[in-house]
Amino acid sequence: MAPENDQPFNTTKDVLESSGAIHAPTRVRAKRNRKQTTVGFHALPAYLKDNEFIRGYYRRVLPVNESFKSLFGLHNETGNIYTHLLGFFMFLALTIYIARLPPTPLAFGHQQVDALWHSVCGNLDRIQEGLQEGVHNLQHGVQHLQEGLQEGVHNLQHGVQHLQEGLQEGVHNLQHGVQHLQEGISERVHSLQEGISERVHTLHEGFSETVHHLHEGLSGRVHTFQDSVLHMSVPGAAAAYEALANQLRWPTVRWPTFVFMAGAMICLFLSSLCHLLGCCQVHITKYVWRVDYAGICILIVCSFYPPVYYLFLCHPGYLTFYLTSTTILGCMAVAVTLLDRFQERSWRFFRAFMFVALGLYGLVPIIHQWFINNSVPQVQKALLVDLIMGATYISGAVIYAYRVPERWFPGKFDLWFHSHQIFHIAVVAGALIHYKACLLLLEWRDASGGCAVPVTDGPVSRVLQQMQDLGHDLHSIEEVWSKLQLYIQEHFASGATSAAAASSHM
Repeated sequence: MAPENDQPFNTTKDVLESSGAIHAPTRVRAKRNRKQTTVGFHALPAYLKDNEFIRGYYRRVLPVNESFKSLFGLHNETGNIYTHLLGFFMFLALTIYIARLPPTPLAFGHQQVDALWHSVCGNLDRIQEGLQEGVHNLQHGVQHLQEGLQEGVHNLQHGVQHLQEGLQEGVHNLQHGVQHLQEGISERVHSLQEGISERVHTLHEGFSETVHHLHEGLSGRVHTFQDSVLHMSVPGAAAAYEALANQLRWPTVRWPTFVFMAGAMICLFLSSLCHLLGCCQVHITKYVWRVDYAGICILIVCSFYPPVYYLFLCHPGYLTFYLTSTTILGCMAVAVTLLDRFQERSWRFFRAFMFVALGLYGLVPIIHQWFINNSVPQVQKALLVDLIMGATYISGAVIYAYRVPERWFPGKFDLWFHSHQIFHIAVVAGALIHYKACLLLLEWRDASGGCAVPVTDGPVSRVLQQMQDLGHDLHSIEEVWSKLQLYIQEHFASGATSAAAASSHM
């Protein structure tokens, strides 16, 4: 954390006057400054004065290169630097360990695979029933249309026949009339009769042929549609695969855990760097401590990602809301830390309150998920671990804010075990505890196949051991998909058979 002050920097002259070095000869003063690596609290410039209960072992004002060399010296920042620097390397090693850690096996036997299939199959059956009902209604409609068309053609044929008979009768009457006029016209009338009869016959045949082609075309389209219904299993099988893929996810993605690990490493490294450079000139330390506070905000926000992601994996709406809101709050907190006044001593309690409040926002998704996963033992265990993490963080923040134990014994904890060191240890311990909670949730999602069949009978390790003790074969992800594929083929093969039987009655 940054030292705070409300007074302006008094220049190097003030430092030398307060230590008495300015009254010594030049050579003596230079020799003393080289030997004097640490000074007392009252020898510090105002901008470096933070904790009046730590009386000695302060580094004097150093240039940047000399500040880096103080990494190997002994002063009251040594513990602060190394607690977080070692913590950084610890989390770097754990990140490599997680990257190489094989996923937890699926807690899947025959019973779990059947349960997954039935959960998906129920939705598919409802969709398929609706499609079959629609096809059945359409088939009836087409059948009625065919019957109506046939009836219309039949009536039209009768009409044409009546027209032909009427024309023939008219021609016959005309013949009788013409015969009374003259025999010469008789031959022309006969030719006219034959022409009319031939045209009527041609008209009848052409119309009958057109109706026949229309009927055959409509029947062909109906049969084509029936064939598409019979092959409806192809898109149905694709829908089944998609529904199963949305639930069966193995292994569960690791990126939320890596986000947390990255946030922890950023915070710890920046903290070590800031405490190492915290004795530089005022224009440097002014920005150094802002980076330190920003690192704390990054750690808090990144800590949300694994539990929120794994707990709300099957509820994408809630997942998006909590991750987005947490990120926005973290960005706002970082913006506040960049204010000049945020580093003043009078803002010490506000800083502690802001960090604690940002961390306590995590109670919102935790309480929410309790109504969803409260019956899952692995989630209950992870929640208990995170409660311990929260208590660790808050205890460290309270100790830092009230500056104990050095408040009770001024000058006795200058080098080791003062409040800032205890706070640093609490940060590393809390992050390690949260790391354990993240692994518990990741293990649970792996064993459950994502959202497929959540393990609710006990802790994952015990459930896996019980399944093995009872002789249940644990299925690999390949075996699970192979069995599900067989179920899909059988399901849609029976559906296609039913559709074929229904279409045969058309």
